[in-house]
Amino acid sequence: MGLNRRCVGAFLLAAAFVLLAGLGCSNRKLRAGLSPEERMRVAKEMFAKGHYLDAKTQFQIIVASSGGTALADEAQFYLAECCFHLKDYVTAVAEYERLIRMYPNSRWVDDAQFKIGVSYFELSPKPGLDQEFTRKAVQALQVFLEDYPDSELRPQAEEYLRRCREKLAEKEFKAGELYRKMGYHESAVIYFNSVLEEYYDTQWAQKALYWKAKELEELGRKEEALETYQSFLRRYPQSPKLGEVRHAIQRLRDELSAAGQNAASAANPKP
Repeated sequence: MGLNRRCVGAFLLAAAFVLLAGLGCSNRKLRAGLSPEERMRVAKEMFAKGHYLDAKTQFQIIVASSGGTALADEAQFYLAECCFHLKDYVTAVAEYERLIRMYPNSRWVDDAQFKIGVSYFELSPKPGLDQEFTRKAVQALQVFLEDYPDSELRPQAEEYLRRCREKLAEKEFKAGELYRKMGYHESAVIYFNSVLEEYYDTQWAQKALYWKAKELEELGRKEEALETYQSFLRRYPQSPKLGEVRHAIQRLRDELSAAGQNAASAANPKP
């Protein structure tokens, strides 16, 4: 009796496999005979359900078979979107760029330019590592903002750009900080200046200006240090370092005044 049950179970399992295989073949035949419009509908349904790998295959077929048609640019955009959602950002960039290159008048071009920037942002590593992808993200986002100033994606693009600039500023500042700790004051000043000149609108600019003044003091360049502290006072009147900066300004003024008096006395000795 138990043997018969096992035989029946095995038979049913085998029948299920045959049925599923038949359905699979049927689906393959159906999809092979789809028109481009029908295939686009199926591919979009897959995409909407998050089946990005299957959708990608369908969009690839449309792109390959429908070049020059009204569907081609939309399929190309969705192909890039599938790569993006699959976190294959390098391929996504290539597909977005292909859309822009082949269909420059497409209604998807602005979205593609925006997503190139976002893709590079996703590829961007921590500040301590090479920032090539971050710089590419900045470049792509700036192109988007210049070419499509009225886009509804503008606020998002500006936020991605801000985050990229913060990361680049942090890398420059930390390089300056490393040189400062090693006692290479001239090199530290160079990096702090880089932050102030290129990333003046980031949170790292305040720190860079403060430490630039400190490093100029270390180098004995008191007049420059005084000017830098005064600039800090004007730019960041609410800084928690305000008291320290004011004290440094007064101290440097006193030192420079005393040095000036000593120089005058040396130049005009009493008879």
